[in-house]
Amino acid sequence: VVKGGGKHAEVSAGLRAELDAFDALTAADPRNVSLRYTTGMLYQLAGQPQQVCDHLYAAYTEDPNQAPPELLFHLANNLKAIGENDAAIRFYAAAIGIVPTALVNLVLISITLDFVGRPAEAVRGFQTVLRMKPPERIESWVEIYMLSSLAKEGHWRRAICR
Repeated sequence: VVKGGGKHAEVSAGLRAELDAFDALTAADPRNVSLRYTTGMLYQLAGQPQQVCDHLYAAYTEDPNQAPPELLFHLANNLKAIGENDAAIRFYAAAIGIVPTALVNLVLISITLDFVGRPAEAVRGFQTVLRMKPPERIESWVEIYMLSSLAKEGHWRRAICR
């Protein structure tokens, strides 16, 4: 249904109508956290990460201490999509603070840490995931990412011996 990406992604008429309706509702009640979250998720379906960030961040700022981990996760993912990697790391960390066993947040923060040039922290994150005994498929991907981070840190021998 989504054709293209970015701020002006072309979407189906049905999704466009939903976005318009939720934008109007949000304009009428901008402090409604649930409405902001729902509108942000609709923009995610439309492939418009900047608008997702705008709505989810507005929901977050209404009560940062009560933000659910799902909101933080989606905000982090979309911040990453628009190149705001340091902010994404902060929101992944906040989500991990609420649910420390959520493997997806641990993997994604580690990948992002590696991407922004912090491979030592990424390796620690990947090691944490591996200690949690993830499913085999996740474990193999984490091993690959961790080898890359180890190599970036100059630990070639350690990477090769894994």
